[in-house]
Amino acid sequence: MAEFDQVNALLVDPNPKVREHIEAVLRDVGFSQLRLGATLDDIKDGVDESTPDLLLCGADFPDGDICETMVMLRHGVVGDNPFLSIAVLSRDASSQKALDVLEWGADFAVGVPSNGDALRRHLETHFENRNPFIVTTEYMGPDRRQDIERASKIAQIEVPHIFKVKARGGPLDGMREAIEATMIDFNAQKLARHVDQVDYLIKRIGPDLMVGEADETVRLFLEKLMFVAQDLGLRVEGTPHAGLSKICRGLYQVTSAIHARQAGPRTKDVNLLIGLAQKLTADFSALSV
Repeated sequence: MAEFDQVNALLVDPNPKVREHIEAVLRDVGFSQLRLGATLDDIKDGVDESTPDLLLCGADFPDGDICETMVMLRHGVVGDNPFLSIAVLSRDASSQKALDVLEWGADFAVGVPSNGDALRRHLETHFENRNPFIVTTEYMGPDRRQDIERASKIAQIEVPHIFKVKARGGPLDGMREAIEATMIDFNAQKLARHVDQVDYLIKRIGPDLMVGEADETVRLFLEKLMFVAQDLGLRVEGTPHAGLSKICRGLYQVTSAIHARQAGPRTKDVNLLIGLAQKLTADFSALSV
């Protein structure tokens, strides 16, 4: 049976009654290293201070969108372990808000109110059946894809499970190295997804831009392209693909220039955009051989 006295847990929910109830349940099953909070900042500050093995958080916060915080956690913007276990708390685990948090990276949902036996069942199921993680342009987290054909195109990765190791008394030797190595692997996959996304976006908007059209849909695609180019430029630093940073900066700058024009895009800007995107794809493929 799992023991939780060595597990570092963080419980954050804006409702004091929910916090009090879940804290009692956690302590009842053996959690002793337990920190509490009420806001999204408490999640970020708590994770930055010491990344927990298990985060339990509400599905609805008055101070912001918990889904944005999920993205930050899973992408390593906050804390030093994007593979921490995350449970979302909700009076209705099938509510849209709870499902949204799951969609953006939480591992499982816990109904409120709960009890020790129910919580143990959730945790044991999590230990045995945790989904492998995937990386796309926008998402990093447990794989919940239903589209089998699409799913086959993106690799699944088994991630370090420090919560399970601690709860079952396993060795922690090499865990930090395993987390860092997996983060490097995920960054490499993120680079590949970003390059694929650039190619996709250019193919979607290139024909419209070539004839001088830039309607609202095209402008939204341009904004996405700006984000991808900027993030890609940051992610290639310190990798074998670092030489692509100049292309990424150019891609961001010309996309920004096209987006900023109230009139139709200039032909020379469109040609430069397409050329940079093609060079990015070709150079990335050459470096990935």
